[in-house]
Amino acid sequence: MKKKKLISLSLALVFGILIIPAYGQIGNNADLTLAWHEANDNEYGRGYTLKVGMDIDQDGWGEMLVYERMNESSTLYKISLFEADADNSYTEVWSYQFASADIGGGERGLMVTDLDNDGFQEITAVMQTVAGVDNLLVFEWDGKDLDGTPGQGLPATPTVTFDLPRDSGGYVALENNVQYLQMDDDANFEMVLTHRGGADIFLQIVELSNSDFSNPEWKVEFTDIWEGAKNSGFGITDIDHDGHKEIIMWNEGTGQVRVYENVGEDEYRVVNTWTPTHTEYIGASVKSLIPAVDFDKDGVDELYLSDSKGILWVITPNGNVETMFDDVNWHVLHDWKLDGVAFNEGGEVRGCIPGDLDRDGKPDLYFAGNNFGAIMDMEYEGGPVTDESSYSFYYTTIDGESIEGGHFARPANVDIADMDNDGHMEIVATVPWSGDNPVPNLLGLYVFEFENTQLSVDKPSDQVPMTYSLRQNYPNPFNPVTRISYDIIEATNVTIRIYDLLGHSVKTLVNERKDVGFYTTLWNGLDQSGSKVASGVYFYRLETERFTATKKMLLLK
Repeated sequence: MKKKKLISLSLALVFGILIIPAYGQIGNNADLTLAWHEANDNEYGRGYTLKVGMDIDQDGWGEMLVYERMNESSTLYKISLFEADADNSYTEVWSYQFASADIGGGERGLMVTDLDNDGFQEITAVMQTVAGVDNLLVFEWDGKDLDGTPGQGLPATPTVTFDLPRDSGGYVALENNVQYLQMDDDANFEMVLTHRGGADIFLQIVELSNSDFSNPEWKVEFTDIWEGAKNSGFGITDIDHDGHKEIIMWNEGTGQVRVYENVGEDEYRVVNTWTPTHTEYIGASVKSLIPAVDFDKDGVDELYLSDSKGILWVITPNGNVETMFDDVNWHVLHDWKLDGVAFNEGGEVRGCIPGDLDRDGKPDLYFAGNNFGAIMDMEYEGGPVTDESSYSFYYTTIDGESIEGGHFARPANVDIADMDNDGHMEIVATVPWSGDNPVPNLLGLYVFEFENTQLSVDKPSDQVPMTYSLRQNYPNPFNPVTRISYDIIEATNVTIRIYDLLGHSVKTLVNERKDVGFYTTLWNGLDQSGSKVASGVYFYRLETERFTATKKMLLLK
């Protein structure tokens, strides 16, 4: 394994941010710096759930959505939306606080959706409410800017509510990795709801089948019962590239993993349940995301995950869904605890987000090192994907003054985007906990940035995208044809649809699985039936499993 001397770079930043490249050459990955931090320990911890990079009001400024418990002993729960308003500047533009009497626990799920297919996005929250209080709340954008002005942007009260079927304990208690995506290629996107209540329901798949908030018809497409199971690790893949997605669900209580596969419209099957017995894994569980990526570009996807012992694994299913988590496919890639970075009890690692923030053409995975007090980065340098020497590993500790007892911020989640449109990539961490003897205002939201990287118009053909992106169409205005370009950072299902001003779907341009890459599609001004559409303003919308974006264009004749 390539191993370099650890080098400490003290930066003149509040909280003493410390960058430690652990192995491999020191490159742009060592230039991650703190760009923004917002917190007040007495009020909130800016909790566990984090969604980053959406642009709900389509004004060109990115947003981040968080769920928070107002403090660790409080029964006050709140969701907040922050929007970039200048370079390295973010403002809370909307929030909703739940009534204490309505909440039966802290579990929750947040999504950015378009359940009624009208081109106007919603914030959808599923909360662990008491009996008699609807647990699904939808807040629909009204077409105005999210500038924080009362009555504009997002409503102060839910647009529509619903009570999802509850488990035997009387709750819908979700893990923070719920997703909104197209699961079965019908007319509607689905909500994939991952349960961690430990009662009986483990997985639900739900859609708004009639796309109508005025008289909503909610349909539960699938429910899996696994007594006592609590979801933690999660992934959505298409390992066999057959066009049918798989859902990976980890049971936190037992360390087992179960995989489901879509087999048709509203139809799903349980593929298998595995009990991994690799010596290094026994006694662990998984709380990280589990992306499927093809770093070595051999046409076969691998899975990456970190377990609760701090071990980073690569899984090599070789395109076979039926045997994907067989023990023979497990390979220890790295022990995060051996890099000389102080850590608390255990070695819990969350996150696992694909990207290339330093824009060196080498793909990375980004992690929230909860028990390490750090953002962690694994970069693929080339070579066999199961060989540790094919990778480099980096740490950005949030509190560099580590002392005995664990004096550091403990991030629960990370995500990546360029929210402030400055050409630099950002990684956002939410920090709801700290070790012993924390410094004041250590918790909250952190935005780090690779400030030495700039967006290049001319990209080398072998470079990979570093973040999801939907570009402005060109030409605009146009007649009769326009070009729409977009970037995909992981193997995923991609949909691009055209909508008119009333939110009616006009044409589906793309609806298929895409690998990592830069893409362009064309629209010739025809609707789904091949008829010419009228002159005017239209919206085009990109939707993937983890990202959505919408932009306007003008057709002139």
